[in-house]
Amino acid sequence: MSYEPWGYVSFDTALSAHGVLDDAVHAIRVATAGDDREQWLEGVGLVEWIELPDDLLFGYGPGTALDFPDRRVAEPEKALCDLLWLCESRGFAPPLESLRLDDLDRARLDAYAARMGLDLSILAGGEPF
Repeated sequence: MSYEPWGYVSFDTALSAHGVLDDAVHAIRVATAGDDREQWLEGVGLVEWIELPDDLLFGYGPGTALDFPDRRVAEPEKALCDLLWLCESRGFAPPLESLRLDDLDRARLDAYAARMGLDLSILAGGEPF
């Protein structure tokens, strides 16, 4: 199974794998420096590659034996920032009601959001988060 071009599993896919998102995920979303594209991979399902600017490709580590072995996976804080970036850039609302934010590392989330130019107040209904 090939997840080329280069990238790391992120967005709602990684949030679900980390237990931060309750929603069912219907595609494996991969952050990549390559162009946006999608492909059905036999035995895997739908894989979507979503282009992020090169300087936003950070904050990932190895997958687990259960979730995406032999793949890079975004840390939960980075996956949330990637999802917020995607929602903002594509003009759709993030699944706020399905997020479990209590176990996230707040300092890491703040640092990643600042590095990506994201406003986290959306997570608290417009109030400071």
